[in-house]
Amino acid sequence: MGKKFQALFETAQGLKEFSAIRVLGSNPAIHEQVQSWARELASWEARVLAYLEEHAGIESRELEEWNGLLVQVRDLLWAVREDVLAFLPRLDKLLSGRERTPERLFQAWKLVVALENISRMEVRGRDSCGLCCRVSLPEAQYKAFLDSLSAEQAQRWQERQQPQDFVNRAVRVFSI
Repeated sequence: MGKKFQALFETAQGLKEFSAIRVLGSNPAIHEQVQSWARELASWEARVLAYLEEHAGIESRELEEWNGLLVQVRDLLWAVREDVLAFLPRLDKLLSGRERTPERLFQAWKLVVALENISRMEVRGRDSCGLCCRVSLPEAQYKAFLDSLSAEQAQRWQERQQPQDFVNRAVRVFSI
């Protein structure tokens, strides 16, 4: 079951991407479905906690397995609630009634992501720090950049773009 939650977490990370946020912000049915997922996860967590309370004498190995799953579910739930669902009102507030052109929406999304990263640096403290940098290039310039990379650099560039939660050396590329 842990592998399933890990796969769900990786899928949830994709919901933070601009393309997904744009759809979630413009399609109420999909937005409601993501809210429903969050409610279902919270319900599952409550049922597991009730089970563990009822079966207080279970073996420590089984308890550790349940606790490991609960940690994964809480991470997943936090990602869906905070990184996806709570992101949309922040984006709305920043746009404050302006027309949602694709370019304006993309610029607002970048700004909210940058502000979120700064906020999280403050929460995490001085012992851990991250840096987020956004660079926008026209398609032709981006292609020229890619063409200028050596084979080794191109391989590293591809590796760094693999889905991950903005950890060390993560790179995200979005077409607009």
